[in-house]
Amino acid sequence: MKALSRSLLVLVMGIHSTLAVSGQVTKLIKGTAVTGTNRLYGQPVTDFGPPLGTAGFYNVGVYDPYGDAPMLIQRDTPDDAVLATAVDPGFLAMAGLPASLIDPALENLPLQDVAVNISPNGDHRVSPPSTLSVDPLQPNQALPVPAVTLERWLEAKGGARVSCGSDSNQVSIRVDGLIPHRLYTVWGIFQSAAGGMAAVPLGGVPNVIATDERGQGGFQRQLGFCPFEVTAQGSRLLLIDVVYHSDHQVYGFVPDLALQGLLTGTVTHTQLEFPVFGQRLSSAD
Repeated sequence: MKALSRSLLVLVMGIHSTLAVSGQVTKLIKGTAVTGTNRLYGQPVTDFGPPLGTAGFYNVGVYDPYGDAPMLIQRDTPDDAVLATAVDPGFLAMAGLPASLIDPALENLPLQDVAVNISPNGDHRVSPPSTLSVDPLQPNQALPVPAVTLERWLEAKGGARVSCGSDSNQVSIRVDGLIPHRLYTVWGIFQSAAGGMAAVPLGGVPNVIATDERGQGGFQRQLGFCPFEVTAQGSRLLLIDVVYHSDHQVYGFVPDLALQGLLTGTVTHTQLEFPVFGQRLSSAD
């Protein structure tokens, strides 16, 4: 009980702590609310050092009711700004994807209005209303269905306990302040041996969190590697990302279906991030 209380205290205080007991190394990492992978207000959160540096991308923007494209989230963006789908051209460049994959009709949609699949072959999507406003046989989504504002988005918080030992490696995550009754996935963001970025389901699939009425949830997995060390293949875990699925659907071992136009930023959006490696930048505070 004392060890648990100490862990919780460290997480609440926002201190990155390292504990070593009997050859087991445990780190307690505070989650950071973000508006993209290694991005907050459009600015980098962590410097990973060479070769990636401050690589990252936004995947949520501000809804513009008078335009066709979302506005960028900046430091002076009002707290009550409604968040919308947004694709960072920098993400396409990093992934080697053509700009032609971006469907303008899928950008600048308020997050609560993103279309959901209702077809057995996946080619028909609709924006479902609240479950209380339609016949139960019609497409609907769980309450609440409010506009997601910047203030609400940045309420996300959590703590991760990551352990490495001779017998096992584990990660345990608690989240709070996410969107209630919604679907999230947990990803390990790696620097690959080739020097690029790669996202994989942390601890394997399924890597899902379904939040409760308070936006709380948990995630625990055994890992086949030590997150604090370079893997045998030469890759390194940089970040743990908790990603919101605005289309209420997951896609297995990939975050989205980019080649079908369902890109990061149109159906998936990073809301909470746990830095594992790198130097936190002062601009992120």
